[in-house]
Amino acid sequence: VLRTEKSEFCSNNDKIDIKVMGLNGCSKNVIDFFSEQLNLSAQKIDLKVTITKIYDVRDIGGKLSAKHHNVIIGKELKKKYGKIKLLEKDGYHIQCVDFSTITKMQKNRKMIFNTMVNILLKLNVKAGGTNWSIPLQTIGDWRGTVFRESVMIVGADVTHFTDGKPSIAAVVCSSSNFDFTAGSSYNFKIAVQYPEGNKKSLEYIKDMKNIMKELLYAFYVNTYEKPAKIIYYRDGVSMGQFENTVLKELQAIQDACTSLEERYEPKISLVVCTKRHDQR
Repeated sequence: VLRTEKSEFCSNNDKIDIKVMGLNGCSKNVIDFFSEQLNLSAQKIDLKVTITKIYDVRDIGGKLSAKHHNVIIGKELKKKYGKIKLLEKDGYHIQCVDFSTITKMQKNRKMIFNTMVNILLKLNVKAGGTNWSIPLQTIGDWRGTVFRESVMIVGADVTHFTDGKPSIAAVVCSSSNFDFTAGSSYNFKIAVQYPEGNKKSLEYIKDMKNIMKELLYAFYVNTYEKPAKIIYYRDGVSMGQFENTVLKELQAIQDACTSLEERYEPKISLVVCTKRHDQR
């Protein structure tokens, strides 16, 4: 584990275009307050943003923009969150902010900056920027034996619902040769997957081969090299589905590699992260 007392905020974005939308019932004053404080906080961390405001939105889908990073403000968003985030599968970047968060900031102005910076960091990463870097001179030779070749780090999970909705598979990977100077730059793919037959849900990621093909290609476009190693972290696998899920997804990753180039066989390390297991 690498530790350092110093880290730096940085961004390689020239500008982030943000669209702030207030859902029906969210007052104009709240939207104006949020937008003003977001802009002021961005200035303090030297992040350039442009903000467009839209009031009293009734149809979210009709107002979303693929060119902007959409911030949606509304009351009791937890009830609508899943439905809103599903729209990201169509290529939109969406950040939800509950009305209660803004009212808390209005009552306690000390929490404004930290809250706004937290939102800005999420927007910056989604825009392809880098949030944090570590001065490598403070930690010596951090590459060891693993990172001397190009490495792509991948994380995946499947979220299930209990009300008949389809499951959501999400796969995230580093967008360049993993480097602690740019560790927060990543690409991602999400997929909606429906159960097969009489099953209530599908645990393994059904379209893993195509997802990995796209992510590997994006890695190559960004770095002009293929990863020599892939470290794959998989979350949320139950003991009953462990072997079936792991084998299917590992095979899909290998198939994605060879489909891009016949002899392309990077080293793959697969780590399953789970706390619900039978070992004591």
